[in-house]
Amino acid sequence: MDLVEVLPQLHMFRFRIGQAYLWRDGADLTLIDAGDIDSAAAIEDAIRTLGLDPAGIRRIVITHGHRDHYGAAQELADRHGAEIIAHALDAPVVRGERPVPEPDLLDWELPLWEHGLTCPDAPPTRVDREVTGGEVLPFGDGARVVHAPGHTGAPSPSICRATACCSPGTPSHPWSGGCSTCSTWTAPRLRPRSGDWPRSRPVPSASVTATRSPRTRPR
Repeated sequence: MDLVEVLPQLHMFRFRIGQAYLWRDGADLTLIDAGDIDSAAAIEDAIRTLGLDPAGIRRIVITHGHRDHYGAAQELADRHGAEIIAHALDAPVVRGERPVPEPDLLDWELPLWEHGLTCPDAPPTRVDREVTGGEVLPFGDGARVVHAPGHTGAPSPSICRATACCSPGTPSHPWSGGCSTCSTWTAPRLRPRSGDWPRSRPVPSASVTATRSPRTRPR
C-alpha cells in the first residue's frame, strides 16, 4: 500500500485496487473508505507511521457500496469504537440486504471494473448512521454530504465519490479539479499552485511504501 500526503491534514492510502483517505482533526481521525477485507492492518500501520494512534478513528465514512471501499470497515470500527456512516441508498448494500447493482460504466471503465472484482467480497457490514444529501458531518469543519450518482448504478446510485465532500474553501484535488477529500468531479473552486502537489512521505513499514501520486483520476 502507498501512503501519499494530499494536504497536511489529509492522507491517501492507495491500495492495489482503489484508495481510502484519512482526515485529521487534531487527535480525532476520520477514515473515508476502508479498502478491501484484508486492508485493516495496513491502514493501522500507515496511521502509526504518521505518528497517530488508530484508536483515534472516530468514524468511517463509506462513499459507496463496492467491495474495495468498505471491506475492512467493520473490523476497524469494532476494534477502535468508530461509527460507520453511509448514504441511505447504499446502506442496504453495505449491510448485505440488497445485492450490489450492476454498474453504469463507460467502455474505458470496464477493464477497471473487472480488475476491481479481483478483490475479495466485502462482508455484510453494519451502518450506524445513514445520511442523505446536504447533511453536515462532524469533521473537517463541516464536511457536507453530496449526492452524486456515479458508477454504482441503479437502484443504489447514492454517493459514489461523494460522501464527505470537503468543507468550503478546501483546495481542489490537484490532479482532478475535484474535491480533495472524496474525489467528486466538481467544477474547480481553488486551483492549487504548482508547488501544492501531494507530497510523498517515507514510510518505515514492511506493509506500506511511499510513492509519488500519479496525475490521473483516482477511482
